Amino acid sequence: MIRALQGRMSTAVMAVLAALFSVIDIGSRILSPLLQRLRAPSAVLSAWLAYGWFVFRWAWANEIGAVMVRGAFADILDPRFREVIADRMAFLRNEDMVPVLWNIKPPTMPQRDTERYSQVSGLPRAGQFTGSIDYAQRYQGYDVTATYAEFAQGVQVERTLVEYDQFDLMDDMARDLADSMWRRRQFDGFRFLRNMFSVDTFFYNHTEAVALASNSHTTTTGASTTTGFDNLATAAFSAAALAAAQIQMRDFRDLQGEPILAVGTEIWAPFDLYEAAYEVVASSGKVDTAQNNRNVHQGAYKLVMFPNKVDFTDANDWALVDGRAKDGSMHWFDQVWPNGGPEFGSTEEFDTFTAKSRGYSRYTNIIRRWQWLLGSQVS
Repeated sequence: MIRALQGRMSTAVMAVLAALFSVIDIGSRILSPLLQRLRAPSAVLSAWLAYGWFVFRWAWANEIGAVMVRGAFADILDPRFREVIADRMAFLRNEDMVPVLWNIKPPTMPQRDTERYSQVSGLPRAGQFTGSIDYAQRYQGYDVTATYAEFAQGVQVERTLVEYDQFDLMDDMARDLADSMWRRRQFDGFRFLRNMFSVDTFFYNHTEAVALASNSHTTTTGASTTTGFDNLATAAFSAAALAAAQIQMRDFRDLQGEPILAVGTEIWAPFDLYEAAYEVVASSGKVDTAQNNRNVHQGAYKLVMFPNKVDFTDANDWALVDGRAKDGSMHWFDQVWPNGGPEFGSTEEFDTFTAKSRGYSRYTNIIRRWQWLLGSQVS
């Protein structure tokens, strides 16, 4: 690349000199008669030197004689960044947990800064018909409002990195930028797990104002909450704890206090619990017993393991999930995430010859109801 740049420089310098002498030659033909009348040969020489220096400074300022003309730096760098970033995002999409956890929904159009859901209670059990219809009352439930958040990261590349052929370093910077934006998305995708046992309002506000996993859920209908409004456990993961969680989940109630037939189909846990969870759901015989009785949990659950400890509040916490009900309760909205990745852009600083690249995304999420999850807070 150095030889190519040297060749370009030689060509550019020749172009500058040719342009310079052409301008001087044209100027001399125009101004020479006037200067001769003034009989000032020294003035002629001084004028040509000053004029030539002016043209040379102008050419240099506009980079006619530089390795690359102004704007070419960013134009060359931007496609390379985009290619590296696109390759990296294609790999990262295979590791994306957001579509695994969330139901990806299109944002409301025209775009606005919030997404909103309002609940309405279901109906109680139908009564016996005795000659007239009993028209049941439906109640206003809770409101949930999600606000879009913006996320961005940028990197700067100096011109000399291009001229010294430091493309490996630039490629690393592009990959790091893609990784940075992807890690933020994963961090926010797992946010509800880290805050499962507390009220979190970073993305959305729920008017019930109760933690996602809680033993004190409420209702707007006046129905009793003594039974079926508790989705919090405290037992460490085991076959017995899983069985107890399944029984507890089967008793979940809706706003009218009616059973909703929730069924745990997925186990969500940090990777620390992988061995224990796999033994429970994959063993043909009952775990840790000499009798080797039939294991009723075998093949009944999908294991969703989370690779990082930061995804849960504690490495011993876990959750039982109704996968079918989850899809109707957890929604993720992308306003800026084109083609399965962040929006990337590049520009060049005019005065510093520094190319800047940035990633940008805007999204939010919302959890409408709690009756799809039972969380166990062990510690």
